[in-house]
Amino acid sequence: MGAKKKTSKEKKDSVLRFPQVEEKTLRQVKLPLNVRDAVEAYATDESVLIQDVYNSAIEWFLKLVAKKKPGSYYYLMSPKDADNLSIWVKTKTLNRIKILAERDSTWETRIIFTAVVYYLNLHGYLQDFDHLK
Repeated sequence: MGAKKKTSKEKKDSVLRFPQVEEKTLRQVKLPLNVRDAVEAYATDESVLIQDVYNSAIEWFLKLVAKKKPGSYYYLMSPKDADNLSIWVKTKTLNRIKILAERDSTWETRIIFTAVVYYLNLHGYLQDFDHLK
């Protein structure tokens, strides 16, 4: 016999039992190896999950850019030869990225990449990124 499908009440109950679990969406971003290594080093040093580094970087960057005039921020572009990496982004955060991308006429992936690079630079894990501009 197959597994019984959950009713809407059962689904709601499971959400209530795990309120700290936020809905996330998988996104692909081109990240060069030096950026991936820096994320891993930061996560290890801070004893956090790698996905938490990505989400913290994005949240920090969105707050920073919200204070700027539309179109006044320079977004970095991933190197074309960088490998794609799938990361989980909080769905609410992704919605804010979409709004910012539309406002500043840029791609969502450029916002994510820029957020990660600047966040790592801020924390001293990525010093040389001028070649990424």
